Formats: sequence, C-alpha cells, structure tokens
Amino acid sequence: MRYFDPERGYVMCTVERDTWTAEFRQIFDVQDPQGVVEAGATFVVERGTPEAQPA
Repeated sequence: MRYFDPERGYVMCTVERDTWTAEFRQIFDVQDPQGVVEAGATFVVERGTPEAQPA
C-alpha cells in the first residue's frame, strides 16, 4: 500500500474478525486546539486477501 499526504495526521484502525480497516485522518493546523480534522484515504484488508484495497 502506498499513500502520501503532506499534511500531518494519524491512522485510525478498526480490526474485526474478517477485516482490517485503516482510515487516514489529516490535521491542517496542529497549533490550533480547535483545528479541523478531515478524512483522508481509507483502505480495507479482507480475510483471505493479502493486499489492501481502497474503500
């Protein structure tokens, strides 16, 4: 999987029995306590599939 975004942020992962979902979140102004967090890309790995797919 390749994903690049120049903004700062984090990845929120949800792991369930048959899937692993990775949601990339972007923070545009890390100095602002009320800063906006927006969704970036989301990828899913399904059970039995060896690669991530865009969701």
